[in-house]
Amino acid sequence: MGNIETFIHSASPPGVLYWYATPRELMNMLDKQALLAPDIRYLNDNIELTYLIEIVMMEIERIMAAEDSSATVQNQPHASTPLDQRENLFREIINRLTTSPQYQLFTCYLYQEGDLFSCWRNGGPNGKRYSLGFDTKQMLRLTEPLQFKLVKCVFDERQQKQAIRNLLGESVRRISSLPAEAPDLMLQVNNIADNFLVYCIQFSALFKHPASFQGILWCLLSMPTTITPADPLLQFREINGLIAPCMELKLIGNQSDHFPLTRLIIGPTPHRELAADSVELLLAARGIRNCRMEISRIPHGKGVV
Repeated sequence: MGNIETFIHSASPPGVLYWYATPRELMNMLDKQALLAPDIRYLNDNIELTYLIEIVMMEIERIMAAEDSSATVQNQPHASTPLDQRENLFREIINRLTTSPQYQLFTCYLYQEGDLFSCWRNGGPNGKRYSLGFDTKQMLRLTEPLQFKLVKCVFDERQQKQAIRNLLGESVRRISSLPAEAPDLMLQVNNIADNFLVYCIQFSALFKHPASFQGILWCLLSMPTTITPADPLLQFREINGLIAPCMELKLIGNQSDHFPLTRLIIGPTPHRELAADSVELLLAARGIRNCRMEISRIPHGKGVV
């Protein structure tokens, strides 16, 4: 199979993408000159994976309910596959999705817009207070050696189902190419199911429930991996009351690199001048130049606290 872009069409990203941060996150990022990409299992109680499993199960049920006569219908390659092989494949896929994944996926979410009301509202005293605009090309150059990819998230349920349908179809096509009497048939089925899982773990970071849309969202994500305690990129942060493993994404590669922070937006606040003075001093103290600072156009109050 090809890479994830085979199943998800992703447009070219804009020149600047935004990361919304709390005051502590902003200071930590500047001190470490790095972003932390958490293991996705620690985000939102793993809602994304649950949502993905529901889509996969619906598509498998749709395929299994199709009549054998559908073999002549275009884009239905599964119908020519022996039923027992197809059932074995689906059984292994479901088993892998519903048990604890053996891979980790590290993600960092970035918005296409830097002053979104939906990202400021109801933040509380520890909520997101700053929007940090990063040079997209510079970030990609720094994270590419770590095999991170930047992919646009998908909120359209039709596109999500089509991607899963195409992935299932490709998996079944691979099964259909195997001779029924192959001595290692089940080993091949397991390999195909493992490959399906690798894609699904990445889909779980990219497929978002339509009702959760707050703005155009991009995901900087790793390949599914298993990080070891000795890995120098392993870091930890608190998420939802848990200590979450993270991968550190350095924002400076060498002395000649410029820091990719190009814009900083201070969120709605009743203390505009005070907030601006402190951020300006913080950036200067950390040696950050050529970063345009501004204050949100959204007024404080009216849902922003």
